[in-house]
Amino acid sequence: MNKEDRTMPSLSERSLESIAKMFVGDEGELFRYLSGPQIVTFFNDHFDFRDIYQGGNAPTRWRYAAGKIASVASSGRLDRFFSIVLGFKYMISTFGCDEIEARERADKAKKRFNQVLISDELEIVGTDGEMKLVVIDSDLIPIGKGGFAEAFRQKSTGRVLKKLMPEVALDVRNRHRFKREYEIMKDLAEVPGVLRVFDFDESNCSYTMETGETTLLEFMNNPLSEQVKMSIIEQIVGTMAAIHSRGYIHRDLSPTNIFLLGGQLKIADFGLGKNLNALSSYQTTDTNNYGQWFYCSPEQLVYLKDGDKRSDVFSLGRIINFVLAGHPTKTNHHLRPLVEKATAEDPSKRYQDAAEFLSAIKRRLSSIADADRETKLAEKAAREILDGEVAEWILEMTDEQLCSRIASNPAFAKTVVKFTEIDNGNAAFVMNAIDQGMTQACKTWKDHDAFADIAKSIVLSKAPYDIKERACQTLSYVAWRINRFHAQHLIKDIITSGIDPMLEDLLNDSV
Repeated sequence: MNKEDRTMPSLSERSLESIAKMFVGDEGELFRYLSGPQIVTFFNDHFDFRDIYQGGNAPTRWRYAAGKIASVASSGRLDRFFSIVLGFKYMISTFGCDEIEARERADKAKKRFNQVLISDELEIVGTDGEMKLVVIDSDLIPIGKGGFAEAFRQKSTGRVLKKLMPEVALDVRNRHRFKREYEIMKDLAEVPGVLRVFDFDESNCSYTMETGETTLLEFMNNPLSEQVKMSIIEQIVGTMAAIHSRGYIHRDLSPTNIFLLGGQLKIADFGLGKNLNALSSYQTTDTNNYGQWFYCSPEQLVYLKDGDKRSDVFSLGRIINFVLAGHPTKTNHHLRPLVEKATAEDPSKRYQDAAEFLSAIKRRLSSIADADRETKLAEKAAREILDGEVAEWILEMTDEQLCSRIASNPAFAKTVVKFTEIDNGNAAFVMNAIDQGMTQACKTWKDHDAFADIAKSIVLSKAPYDIKERACQTLSYVAWRINRFHAQHLIKDIITSGIDPMLEDLLNDSV
């Protein structure tokens, strides 16, 4: 059976009338006005009718069009009708407009048709030249839509139904990719941290799965203790270790496809997943760069099929940043050294899989569990001792923690100056913290002086221009806005020693 000869859903008389009136140009100004002879010619040319225009004996224009649309529907060719009249080429031929305007007109007409068809529980889906009329399932409640698929909640079962979008399903490669996602999750059913899937429906490219209560992205908006955050990290990395041990990779990990269900985190959306043990990965050229930007490894941004277990490790590192520091690229937390290795640009320098990463995390947590660690490190820093442990401790601090210690402890501030002199990364880290946390940390006018000292040191250092520029802005703020004489004297000393004229202008900016 030809795909155009399949049985179409029936249209109500009301829908037929509305669509016919719009098509012939009587309503909505969506289509050009068609005369009686033009309507007859349209259906003869496109649907092989052999009607002859009857003039005064013919039915009204819209009634004739409604009858022909009904006839087209009864012969299973309604998809073709909508594909023609909602195509940009038809709009160009009837309105004489350019392609952009034609597509806008076609989209507007499609939306208006769907407003009429919804009463028949029908909807036109698809893109130019490939329209289809589909039945809207009253059991399904829409809950989300992505680039490839839509998600619905089934009222009858409470499960989530994930369905490939009709226009996407036209490409056999997309259907294979979608089926592969289901098969990977089915094969990983024994892994507690993977969202369970149930049935796959070949007829409409959909499958059902467990209902997640919320995503990790949404859950992290709640105030959470460090203990809870570390539990989240161990669950996610532990699940990926189990997935890697079974020969699978995910390649699209992010907080939006990790769900909370019954107190347990579960990973879903294996649309870019791959079985490393299979002879073929079903890789298609259309899947490049689908991974989400912040969480996607550099090699995947260039060419997706280069992704492997180390690509997942990169994504896990970015997720840890998000959980502990609130953003995928912020690393001021106590797992920073591990995350820096996990997110190395060169995959060979990362942990080789999630199991190795998990072991490193557990060792790290064990080493910092010492209750006296904080006190010992604070005492070292107060004595202006900067060793590897103190430097690592500073890098673990949040913006608020670092600025609070700088404001309250001048000796610690001097240690921070030494820390910024180690490398440009440290200088940038401290300036980021000052930009975000200085104002809140300073309880008295005098508290600003320590920040001015740090800024002066960076201005006179070999740091890149952009970091010096920010240090100048901080020093200028303390000198002229807060009106601290200490900072004003520092600026005078800097200018006397000689500095780039543009930086000097920033320092003298008292407006």
